[in-house]
Amino acid sequence: KAAHSSQPELGESAIDKLIDALVALRDVEWPADDQLGESFYTVGLIKGGIAPNVISPGANAELMFRTVSDHDVLRQLIETTVGTLVTVEDVLHVPPVRLTTVPGFDTAVFSFTTDIPFLDRWGSPLLIGPGSITVAHTADEHVTLPELYRAVDLYAQLAMDGDAAARVAD
Repeated sequence: KAAHSSQPELGESAIDKLIDALVALRDVEWPADDQLGESFYTVGLIKGGIAPNVISPGANAELMFRTVSDHDVLRQLIETTVGTLVTVEDVLHVPPVRLTTVPGFDTAVFSFTTDIPFLDRWGSPLLIGPGSITVAHTADEHVTLPELYRAVDLYAQLAMDGDAAARVAD
């Protein structure tokens, strides 16, 4: 509820409630998985307020959760923790995914989102390619030429190895 800053008792600050909710989320013990690691979140966007001299009638934040378990468990934790302070809305739900691996190819677990759960009609998915997650979404994002050449070699090896292709198809 908006109010002049000289009369804060007449308003109700949405920004204060949002800050309280964001701070409360810091203390939650999020689900973990032995292989995928821990769930975590980032606060990517915060908006709110009208002017410095107005008790803010509105505020919002967009958080990105990296989930490693059932969405409903995570959602219940969020609602229990901040549901009395703020309204919670799911914008997009991307489930965690365990990808196919191919013997002879190095594997690693990464905590980022992929479109692969939405591409389930294309067979057994593989996630392979050049570049480093350490520079993704930064001003320094790039792929070196040696990484690109290595990726081409890996793609060719995978496509030409009939046994590997059969194992992926199983």
